Formats: sequence, C-alpha cells, structure tokens
Amino acid sequence: MLDKILNAFRNSKWRGSSFIIVGIDFVEHQLAQALLERGGKIIAFIDDEPWSHKTEMLGAPLRYPSEIEALAQRHDVQAVVTFNQRAELLPDECIQQLSSMNIPTVQMDPNLSLEEQLNTISSTLASYEQK
Repeated sequence: MLDKILNAFRNSKWRGSSFIIVGIDFVEHQLAQALLERGGKIIAFIDDEPWSHKTEMLGAPLRYPSEIEALAQRHDVQAVVTFNQRAELLPDECIQQLSSMNIPTVQMDPNLSLEEQLNTISSTLASYEQK
C-alpha cells in the first residue's frame, strides 16, 4: 500500500512533462525509461546517424539534431536533456534558441546516479518555473 502511495507521488511530479533526450546510448535509455516510469513522455531521441533516423526507442522516434527546435516547440517540451559526451549533437545556437523559447537544456555528467539525474532535471525545471 505504501509503495502505491509513494509511486503515485513520484509519478505526479513528472506526469505530463515532455522531454527530448539527446543521444541513444545506455545512459540516455536508462534516464528515458526512468522518466517514462514516472509519468513523463519522451518526444524524441536525438542522433546524427542516418540509419537510425525515424526508428524508435522506447516508443519515441530517433530524429536529427536539426529537428530539436521544431520538435520542442511543436510538442511543448519541458526540457531537452543531454549528457556531456553528447554536446556535439546540440549546437550552441540550438541551446540559445531553446532558451529564448523558455525551454531549459539540462546538461549532465553521465557518471551521476539515476536519482541524481532526476534531481538535476527536477531542480532545473523548478528554476525555470520561477522565472
């Protein structure tokens, strides 16, 4: 019973939140799975390999870096999440454009624990809500 209550509480924080995840490696997959389990939605994964374009991972399409801004705007994304090793897929111009649209870019160290990753996203979203 307590587990159900705790899960409902955890899920409520993320329910309805949409994300774009930059990269398709294990760390991105693991974070996306955690967000989905907590009620979040993954709009797309970003990768620059042509053979993976428009395939799916965890029910979300793989798209090119050039599509990030349009996807973020079209789907009312709460954040674009990237790990330090994926910075090449997210150019500075794109980060600036997202910022002008009031969409945070969450850049994380891939060595953070999953809980630390979720806390980083949560605190970034909270700071953007206060603006």
